Amino acid sequence: MAPGTACRPRASTHDQVSPIVDTLGLPTSPPPTIRREIYELSSEARLLCYVAKMKVIARCLLAVAVAIVGCGDDPAPATVDASVTADLGVDAATTDTPVASDVPATCDVGAPPVAASALPAIRGSMVIVGGDGGATPTPSGGDPAGHWVMSTATMYWPAIASGQLRPEGGGIEGTGWVVIDGSNYRLSTDLILRVDSTAAGVVVRPSTLASRGTFTAAAGGALALTPECSSSNGMMPGNRLGFSRDSAERARLFVTLAGAAGAATLVFDLQRVP
Repeated sequence: MAPGTACRPRASTHDQVSPIVDTLGLPTSPPPTIRREIYELSSEARLLCYVAKMKVIARCLLAVAVAIVGCGDDPAPATVDASVTADLGVDAATTDTPVASDVPATCDVGAPPVAASALPAIRGSMVIVGGDGGATPTPSGGDPAGHWVMSTATMYWPAIASGQLRPEGGGIEGTGWVVIDGSNYRLSTDLILRVDSTAAGVVVRPSTLASRGTFTAAAGGALALTPECSSSNGMMPGNRLGFSRDSAERARLFVTLAGAAGAATLVFDLQRVP
């Protein structure tokens, strides 16, 4: 099936067979045995169309996962082939070695709120929403001011990832922090993301993010960012984060990563420090 070709809605036997009869130039009323054979062939074509669509969705989902975890070294580098990138409408590329133009300029975000050696070690997990995974949490807002360190993290994948990703094989490790003072912010994460897919196995990638600038509070707990600089070798959330102030000392930071197969939400648990 050519890329972009749509599968037709299911129609009655007569509606499915008649156009084929006309195209083949068969008699208006061919014998029942011939009509049955034509119908069975059209049914097989519909099944192939459905299978092709499912393969496109699976390949898009894998490409999104690879894009989110970013570039880096690992024992078995993942490759996005031309068939995947054609489905996504982009040029073919590999994810094992970034070219020079892909290496971002460093964004200086200053010192962390505590000594680097005192930053908590993040231990995170991955969840597929729906069923036992529940729903993706949403930010509730509140005063974001403070010096915050990240203690745990959870990646919430969309329900379409079910059967394509194995959340129990995935994980998040590293460190991160954010300082919000007035209308200014400084944000830094240094993570190792592990994504386990049924198609490519376990993909492990470093993913760093550094950003600083100003922000304004928006509806629904959103923080609309105006970065002065940003650099990343993996996830790049764009210019909007979510925030929930859960208590005087606890909060959550929401990073939404959008892709062709849906949006994944990375939620960091924050602990306030002096």
